[in-house]
Amino acid sequence: MWVVSAWAEEPRVWLFAPGPHACFWEEQYEAGEAAIGWDHLGDLTQYESKQEIVDKLIELEQPEQRPTNNALACWQFANEIKIGDWILAKNGTSQIIGYGIVKSDYFYDSERSEYRHVQQVDWLSKGEWNAEDFTINIKTLTDLTPYPSYVANVLNEMGVKVPEFIQRRITEDEVKTISKSEREHKDDVVAYTSYTKASALEELFIDEQKYDRMAKLLRRKKNLILQGPPGVGKSFLAQRLAYSLMGVKDKSRVTMIQFHQSYAYEDFIQGYRPSGGHGASFEKKDGVFFRFCEEAGKAPEKDFYFIIDEINRGNLSRIFGELMLLIEPDKRGPDYELPLTYSPDETFYVPANVHIIGMMNTADRSLAMVDYALRRRFAFVDLEPAFESDKFVEYLVSKSVSEERASLIRARMLSLNAEISSDSRDLGSGYCIGHSYFCPVTPVANEEEWFNEIVETEIEPLLQEYWADENANKVNTHITKLRGE
Repeated sequence: MWVVSAWAEEPRVWLFAPGPHACFWEEQYEAGEAAIGWDHLGDLTQYESKQEIVDKLIELEQPEQRPTNNALACWQFANEIKIGDWILAKNGTSQIIGYGIVKSDYFYDSERSEYRHVQQVDWLSKGEWNAEDFTINIKTLTDLTPYPSYVANVLNEMGVKVPEFIQRRITEDEVKTISKSEREHKDDVVAYTSYTKASALEELFIDEQKYDRMAKLLRRKKNLILQGPPGVGKSFLAQRLAYSLMGVKDKSRVTMIQFHQSYAYEDFIQGYRPSGGHGASFEKKDGVFFRFCEEAGKAPEKDFYFIIDEINRGNLSRIFGELMLLIEPDKRGPDYELPLTYSPDETFYVPANVHIIGMMNTADRSLAMVDYALRRRFAFVDLEPAFESDKFVEYLVSKSVSEERASLIRARMLSLNAEISSDSRDLGSGYCIGHSYFCPVTPVANEEEWFNEIVETEIEPLLQEYWADENANKVNTHITKLRGE
């Protein structure tokens, strides 16, 4: 892969959006300039780092998700774009609309009514080239310098001669495709699927108020527990919450694991494991959370989400060890790094951009034994079955279940859950049955067969466990009611 620093004296190439849907393109083309918004930040040269811009945007806008891409665009526009660089103008993610050469350093024009951050540009070409053979990033500004094959492909599509400084970095066979090494580092070129708060609310059976509360708690505390009965969609919600706060479905920044009773510090942070060779040889290996934090530390401007299913099943003191302190929101970063048990000369810290989402099943009999240290370091949100939600019926209908059947499922499950909730001696609301049991992934071919199979193989065994000490007739009575017999 071509390394930017090796060609530091040569022009860089940028992909740029002249406003939403290129709304300022004609104006900027005629004026011979490229300009961006975020005027409320003032002169961008006053900020000494990207992080300062991130912090200021959070202070001014209080956004739903961390404004890392916006801050990066502002930083690069003011500090990294240089005279002689090439700029490709784009319209959303669908078209390239022109290219030009930068003719001035960045300046802030306080006399303008909007888009006060300016670079003078000699626009050399204008038109519309649809993105059929190449992808276009959604961001306002993207550095294309590490991707010469991609740039050559776009210029060929535009009918523009590929300049020598691009040709030198690629072979003739690479001109029409992104090389393998570039694909391995494609994050800055390929646009991930956008995923917003609205996207999450479309998929989740929760209201906006509930979503806002979870998002606010996770941003403030950095550690959140989603707790609820079996089948309320804790895992699904945790992933969608993470995607929506990132703004994209970037699975590389979301990791999910499951704790169990034998899970240990060596699995999570670091420890010695059999080397796989002959004899009793061991080698030191980094655990899943250690590796995750290392990756997060390489991209401090982006948020990362570590999801732990059945978090109460693990022995938290044994798993986190001396590092339990470091997950606290005010103990993040290198200022609080600690030596590792198996590497006393090596230090470890949890980056500030790491967020932890744990999940607890409230029907777990061991829940009362949850470590106090865990409760103190996490915010908790209760999730309930969503049979009452209109979205539940709408979802079933979208999967070829009749509205009549969907309404019957809702009514019967509400009745069953009311019975479970009223059993304050052995059960209670924490044992109610969630809606996910009746949320098929694919369309239902035979709704009668589908429903009876779920009742027989999933609901009935659960009730037998709930009322194990009761007369078997109690379970049979509820199953009969559920089937409508």
